[in-house]
Amino acid sequence: MEQHPREKYMNDRILTLSSILLLALIVGVMSWNDMHPQIKNAAQGTDIITGYYADKEATADIIPDDDLPLTIAQGEFGYANGKTGFIRQGMPPVTIAQRQVNLLLGFEGMPKNPAETLAKTKALIKSWENQGTSIAIIFLDYRPKNPDFKAYSGFIKALKKYFSATPHVLVPVADISWLDDRQKAGRQLLQEDAPIFLVDINKPQLPAELIRKLANLGYGFQLILPAGTPPAGIDGKALQKTGLFGGASLTLTPHQPFLKKEPAIGIFPRL
Repeated sequence: MEQHPREKYMNDRILTLSSILLLALIVGVMSWNDMHPQIKNAAQGTDIITGYYADKEATADIIPDDDLPLTIAQGEFGYANGKTGFIRQGMPPVTIAQRQVNLLLGFEGMPKNPAETLAKTKALIKSWENQGTSIAIIFLDYRPKNPDFKAYSGFIKALKKYFSATPHVLVPVADISWLDDRQKAGRQLLQEDAPIFLVDINKPQLPAELIRKLANLGYGFQLILPAGTPPAGIDGKALQKTGLFGGASLTLTPHQPFLKKEPAIGIFPRL
């Protein structure tokens, strides 16, 4: 039976209107997902990049334009002939507003008399604050072949007392060798004053055995990942299962810039 022209016209209009509403709904849902990718990533447990580490050769122009915390290498303290030396390496003080900024200081040894080291550290922090940049965490990188954990623990206590009026969080950079049982006593000395450990894995893979050692650490930890795009060899879900993992900082270096993929905005949804 042939449809009446008016009835056919109305049916066509209803079909067209329904198609437009369905397309609008799909576009809306896809656009919302594009603007909120972190929710999907968090659910999958695979987005482990929670900050950046600007190494000694990094410059301000390679820092991604987002709000993730930034840790900046500043150089290394050395002690010879009873003198305290500091070799400055890394980004100079600049204004970094509305972002958590941390500094990483290297130590080739531990000072017998920390007074001058403490004063130089304070002056370094002040040079950043004079640029309008607040410093939250001080990462301490002392990783010789045979570390003196007792001296290291004493230095952390002295640093904490020195900054008691304007406290900063102090976090040691842990060497992978410290995860072995033979270094357990030394680790425990540092745990008295450190909220977490920062572990530099130095490679784009994280073997299951290393994840097991991190889990057995029984203490909160964060990771420094090597430069480049987030490595596929890092099992984010396994890290989350330890219950101790606090995120990872991706190394920024001019030799291997990190290209952050921005979500594309288009007229039609990507199906």
